[in-house]
Amino acid sequence: MKQCLLFLAFLILGSFSSNAQLKFGITGGIDYSKTNIHRSYQDDFGILGKAAYHFGLSAAYQVNEKVYFTADLLFAKRGFSQPNSQETTGNDFLTHRVSDINVSVNYIEIPVLSEFKVKFDKMNVLFGVGPYIAYGIGGKINLNIESGSNTANFSDKIYWSKFDWIRNANLNESIVYNLGQANIQRFDYGPVVRFGIEYNSFALNAEYQYGIANLMYEWSKYESMHNQSLGLSVKYLFSLKKL
Repeated sequence: MKQCLLFLAFLILGSFSSNAQLKFGITGGIDYSKTNIHRSYQDDFGILGKAAYHFGLSAAYQVNEKVYFTADLLFAKRGFSQPNSQETTGNDFLTHRVSDINVSVNYIEIPVLSEFKVKFDKMNVLFGVGPYIAYGIGGKINLNIESGSNTANFSDKIYWSKFDWIRNANLNESIVYNLGQANIQRFDYGPVVRFGIEYNSFALNAEYQYGIANLMYEWSKYESMHNQSLGLSVKYLFSLKKL
């Protein structure tokens, strides 16, 4: 599936390559990433965002002086933190408390936007809107597990299956599994809104995206997990006519 996403991205970028109205370049920036989580059986208050980043390739196709189509192929880091303690159970059927939860998830992300530009003498102001799709390629969860008077730190990778490692899980693994934040769905998608300022070949963009895909494997009807991020990025584009 990862190969299919990469093929789709390069197909989008390559489909413009024979046209002189194509611009191609690089982009990167910082994000404030957060995850909205709701579960029926655990306390999800106190979830905080965390600093993240993204970088990759970018292409823009000029339809006319005011309308562009843009597509990016990005490596994007997402995640959240939750310092508050909460209760969960392990394979010993006893209640334990977990705290200082820190989750990082890595994605290959493809946003495709329609951009509308207002031209001024020395710069352009742009507004863009469109969808994104993302494919999870890795991640990590780190937390503290409190059992009686003992506290231990535990970390493990993100699993993309509802039932991975539960059958042979040790105590710490089963506690993290029951927490529900290490076993998530791989695909994410949703809308992106972009506002930016363009000067010559450079653009400074502010972006907001919200994942409408439910990343959580639901145990009950109303459980959900959604990514969201607010980012600031710099983009450099050049015309293929200059090559």
